[in-house]
This record gives sequence, C-alpha cells and structure tokens, in this order.
Amino acid sequence: MATYLIALQDILTDPDNPVDLTALPEAEAVERIKQTYGYWGSLLDVRIEDGIAVIDLPDENANRAGAALDKIKDAGRAAKAGSYQQAANLYADALKVLPQHTTARRELAMVQVELGNIAAAKQNLIRVLQLDPKDAWACLLLGNIYFKHERDYGSAERYFVAAADLAPGDPYILNSYASLLSRRGRYDEAEDLFTRAIAAQPTNIQPYLGLANVADKRGDLDGVIDALDRLFDLPHDADARSEGVYGEARRFYADTVRRRAKTDEAQAQVQEALDAYTARTGIQVRIRHDPTLQTDAATRLAWRYNLPYHEIKFAGGGGEPTFSCIFL
Repeated sequence: MATYLIALQDILTDPDNPVDLTALPEAEAVERIKQTYGYWGSLLDVRIEDGIAVIDLPDENANRAGAALDKIKDAGRAAKAGSYQQAANLYADALKVLPQHTTARRELAMVQVELGNIAAAKQNLIRVLQLDPKDAWACLLLGNIYFKHERDYGSAERYFVAAADLAPGDPYILNSYASLLSRRGRYDEAEDLFTRAIAAQPTNIQPYLGLANVADKRGDLDGVIDALDRLFDLPHDADARSEGVYGEARRFYADTVRRRAKTDEAQAQVQEALDAYTARTGIQVRIRHDPTLQTDAATRLAWRYNLPYHEIKFAGGGGEPTFSCIFL
C-alpha cells in the first residue's frame, strides 16, 4: 500500500476557486480531496488527522487501476480501427473501476455516437461536464449531437461557442462551428473559421470539405474543385472514422466535375448564339458583372437606350455568369 501525508492547506482543490479545506466538515473535505485526484479518487482511502490528509492507495486498487488504464488504451486503438462495439465494451469496463476518468467517458460517448446510441452518448457527455465543466471537447461533442442528430441549431451553437471560449484555437472546434454557420447560411463567418482550422492543423481533412461546401453554396464550382484538390493532396488519414469524409469528398468531386462540364458546354453554346446574333444583326452583346444590382440580372437593349450594343448585367459573385438561356 502506498501512503501519502499532505497538509490540508497545501492541497489545491481548484486553482480558479480555491477552497479552505480546514474550514469544511471532515466528510466534505474528504470528498473534495478525492475529486482533486481525478479518476484516482474512487480508489483512494482518505482520512484527516490533525490537519493532515492521510491518503492510502491499496495495492489491489493500484493493480485494478493499471488494468483499467490498459483497457482505455486498447479501446482507443479499437476505435481508431473502426471496431466500435469492442471499444465501447472496453471503455465501459474501465469506467467501472475509474468512473471519474473524464477522457475515457468522453471517448466512450464518441464511440456510442458511431454506434447510433445517441441518448447514452449525451448522458455520458453531461456527466463529463459535471465532473469537469471546463472540458471543451465535451461541449464540442454535445454541440455535434444537437447539430447533426437532433437538428437543434440553437443548442448546437451555444455548445460550440462554449467550446470555442474554452479552447479558442482548437481546429476541430473551429471546423464544427464553421459547419453549423455554413448550414445557417453565414458563409463569410464559416469560411473564416474553416480557414483558421486549416491554419491550426493543415493535415485535418474536414475543413477542406467544409470550404468546398461553402464554395458550392456560392455557386463557385472552381472553388469546390480547388478545396477538394487540396484535401486529396494531403497524406491519407488511416483513422476509420475519416472514411466517411473521404467518401463524401469523392462523390462531391465527381458531381462537381460533371456539373462544371455541363456549365462549360452551356456557356460555349450561349457564346456561339451571341456570336451568331452579332454576325446576323451587326449589334454586339456585352455581358458584365454589376454587384450593385438589386435583381439577379438586367438587360439594356440597344434601340431602347440608344446604345451601339445590347448589355446584359448580372449580380453574381463576379467572373463569368452562368446562363441556361438568353432571350434577345
């Protein structure tokens, strides 16, 4: 058995909100001390003698803790390989011994989401936040559940904001929050967060897919292709949980290439029609971008506005317009 003697005034229970253990009833002080030692707390025997905390860790409990920690490592490997049920079983066994191990409980929640057990995942994440209100990833995962599984965007944003406040530069938090903003049509904000997520961790594939989605919402097919090209140029992520992202990116890429090919063909047909019209009438047709327009497009006919040419203006994002047809 390992025994530790620590003066009560030397035990820092919470750096942000220190508590004077000497002023508490003994039972409450003992509980605070166990909480201070995290997931070891349930295995410790604690008593107070003359202002001294006597903390015992029985050999049997130390052995059980060691075995539980080994299971947590094995569970992490199983989850990465896609063996989610095996991982869930290992995490659950470890938590029977170390119920306050917040990382294991949070990882169990992630596995439960993969298995479709959303209610259990939420319960575990709420328990994590009860044990550690500053766990940014628990906030992130709860936000993802509200966003992706319950379509409760208001609750999702509250948790994403809380996560971002706790860990401002975390690339996964930035990516999830950006995805929500994109879904809500706040494309400029989403693009900024996706870009920051990439800067924080350039090898994370998810923000590139997010940028592609933002470009698609704006009708920028070249932007979609560029973002996905950058994704596919990255080293392959062997984590089984990334396969869904790769699958979506491949389908998205193929669909965008097809759509762009059709657009290019349509543009060529439009240009051919415009050239033929000019050759037949002697009147040129000019097309230009005008971001001040209050409508999608507007025309000015030569004979009506006393111009030597017809003019078509469009209010899109710049560059060449996409027309399915033009009537002159």
